[in-house]
Amino acid sequence: LKARRATSAPALAAKPAVRAAMGKRANVGAKGKAKAKAAKVVAAEPESPFDAFLTALAAHRPADVETMRPTLRLVFAVKKEEREPFQNMVLESFEKLQADVAGSLVEATQAAEAEMAEHKALEEAAAVKLEAAQVEESAKQQQKEAADKDLATAEEEKQGATGALDAAKAALAEAEKAVEALEAGVQSAKVVSGEDWVVLKEGTIEQKDWRLRDKTIKKVTALLEKASIPASLMAAVPGALKERPDSRGRFTKVVIDHGEEALSKYLATLVAEAAAARTAIEAKEAAAITAAQGALNEVSARVEAAQNKSIVAQNEWVDANSVVFELKSDTLAKKGEEVASKLEAAKGALESFQAVKAAYEATTAPPPEASASAPAPADVAGAPAPAEAMEADEAGAAADVAATE
Repeated sequence: LKARRATSAPALAAKPAVRAAMGKRANVGAKGKAKAKAAKVVAAEPESPFDAFLTALAAHRPADVETMRPTLRLVFAVKKEEREPFQNMVLESFEKLQADVAGSLVEATQAAEAEMAEHKALEEAAAVKLEAAQVEESAKQQQKEAADKDLATAEEEKQGATGALDAAKAALAEAEKAVEALEAGVQSAKVVSGEDWVVLKEGTIEQKDWRLRDKTIKKVTALLEKASIPASLMAAVPGALKERPDSRGRFTKVVIDHGEEALSKYLATLVAEAAAARTAIEAKEAAAITAAQGALNEVSARVEAAQNKSIVAQNEWVDANSVVFELKSDTLAKKGEEVASKLEAAKGALESFQAVKAAYEATTAPPPEASASAPAPADVAGAPAPAEAMEADEAGAAADVAATE
């Protein structure tokens, strides 16, 4: 033990941090808890022109700047004659980004100036527009009243034509129900004679699913009963369908073929009946509906024309009235303030960006930590800051002392 302590003495003398750690152990309270360590305050370093310029660019192109920021530092650290093609491409992209942001700010300022010029022209023409708008408003009001009168007459006639058409449609609806019932039967028969028949004929239902097979056979035989096939065939079909395809004899195959033919003929009959019924409905009800629809279309055209005239006149009157209201109120003045504020903001943004860019271009120093051929250890992802490294050394020294004891 003495030898170990003797060996540790030089280390303690050479490491002030170890002595500091031993002093900390002496300050441990009665309950074994060390006093809390005071937080270190590190003064923030002033932002360099380079970082300030990147911050200004990020306000307009955040994604590009976020990706480009670490790459630029590494590129600027390489001498111009030693740069690789990718590094030159990064610098070209950086220059293009500057041009794009500056261009967008210039365009915004020019747009604001154009808007201001347009607003001033509007104010100058306000007096003339006011008188013209009042005349236009009166004329459109008269046109609207005439169109409303024509519209009321046409709508009364339309009510009668609509009643006649509704009656014809009701008759057609009743007939449609009957046809839809036939068409539903056709669709059901297609499923049975198609999907259900195929799985039985090809024997794709597994033997363990015999309940599903028997249920499907019942659906097929029910449809065959509606087809009025001979009783002898009806008696043979269920048994034939239960046989596996590889076990069917010649007679079983003949039964299945006749059953399939009977289903096909019955389905064709159902389809023909449904089609004939729909054709008959269309032919029978078409005359009444066509006549009623023709009368309704005629009066509807008059109603639509009157509505269009009324809508056009009303919209034009509203537009003229809005112009009068705007010219009489302080709307133009408020609009002028908004346009002026927008122009001032656009100019301010442009001037601020140009100032930051000028400061960046005027500096002769390279970007922070870019003068060396590689970034400083503090810039490497995951590397501790100097203060953190000192604390780590102190903690390690304290651990060494504890081990010697």
